[in-house]
Amino acid sequence: MRRMMVEAMREAWARPKAWAAGLGLLAVWCGLAWWWLSLPVASALDVALVGLVGAAALALPAWLFWRARRNFKVPGVWAALPLAVLIGFGAPWLLVRWVPELPGFAAQASSAGVRLALAAVCFVGAWLWLGRVGAKLQESKSNGTDASVE
Repeated sequence: MRRMMVEAMREAWARPKAWAAGLGLLAVWCGLAWWWLSLPVASALDVALVGLVGAAALALPAWLFWRARRNFKVPGVWAALPLAVLIGFGAPWLLVRWVPELPGFAAQASSAGVRLALAAVCFVGAWLWLGRVGAKLQESKSNGTDASVE
């Protein structure tokens, strides 16, 4: 199991298109969330726009989970899910909340940029890894090399 998870991590790191897509979707989602938070609520049209943008911001992760639904049917994915949640949410939360004492605005801004980039990589990487674990487990089940078969 450990070897399969290490192989899944190597395969997840070796897929630049998946990383680009994941980081791009994360940027789109953050943009939708920022737009939703900055919309005024002065008229009925504004309220409708707030509802529409909020629905789009909720629909994007729902669509992604729907696309990955077959991975969650594999029991081994549920064993890897706590680690993915810890790395995908815990590490970015700690990185974003940590503010080192640096002299000057440029140093603070570059530190924030690096920490946000690392947080995005942790978030996307955890979910790519979880997807590869599910794919690896599905392959091993279909090939008959699963540990439960032996």
